[in-house]
Amino acid sequence: MNYECKAETGIQLLARSGTRPKVKGIDQSLFFRDVSCSPDNGDTLEVSGDGSVGKTLFVTQLMAQCILPRRIIVDGVDIHVGGLDAGAVFINTDHHFQIPKLVQIMEQRLRNCKINKSDAELSQIMEKHMENGLTKLMILNCYDSAQLMATFFSLEKHLSDNRSVALVVLDSATAFYWQDVCSSNVSDKRMDSYLKSVLSTFEKCVKGSSVLIVYTRPKYFYSKNPVNVKNPGPSSSGEKHKFTIQLSHLEADEEKILLNSDRLSAVKCKAVINTPKSSFECRYYISSQGIMYPDKDGD
Repeated sequence: MNYECKAETGIQLLARSGTRPKVKGIDQSLFFRDVSCSPDNGDTLEVSGDGSVGKTLFVTQLMAQCILPRRIIVDGVDIHVGGLDAGAVFINTDHHFQIPKLVQIMEQRLRNCKINKSDAELSQIMEKHMENGLTKLMILNCYDSAQLMATFFSLEKHLSDNRSVALVVLDSATAFYWQDVCSSNVSDKRMDSYLKSVLSTFEKCVKGSSVLIVYTRPKYFYSKNPVNVKNPGPSSSGEKHKFTIQLSHLEADEEKILLNSDRLSAVKCKAVINTPKSSFECRYYISSQGIMYPDKDGD
């Protein structure tokens, strides 16, 4: 028999012994509409694609879903919002993320709850819950790989101190590749090797914390001679799974379509989703309101 001693720090033990909000179904309104196939606590989700296909927009919508409340009470009426009422950490390396877009998505979600109030009262209610949600989001800006590594190593204590955090997002994992290659900070210049090294450090620093890890990368970021990546196997918090979403334009980059519902111009795209159980595709649109689906708009 194979007897293996696995060491863990006191912080990891404390993190593993506690509970966190469940993220299962976090993407139910987006790509993983079958909850049984969606990522769970402790899993990793990779989002890849070319430019302008919505990678940052997708993780922004995930964060909005995470920090919004599950329900709100208005005049004694229990109103379903559908958020997770959980905390999130966003590691910002590409600097494409926009706070106004996050606020817009949160506001739209609250408006969709059909709260029966005047415009002035509704604005106050939404402002209150959006401010409360934004207090649950920590944004960590990094401008080089040294800052990124320092940020990774600070995560362990932050996650231990904040049991409400259920989502950690890295956008993107490859932002400093060319900077590091030009400054000779990497011994192996293969893109796959670089990505594997960054993710290895990232995942070790959140090991056992039972959070959903989401990271983005460009579609082109791979090597002609790829590095063999071993299956990470079970983690200390249970079985760990890898999910991938590959985003691309369905047709020419400049093609625009007209949505039937509100006649907004949008970019037509598709997503290829790979889960441990299955693979499937879905079409989506990028509009001023975010990521939308044909079947929700009467197409």
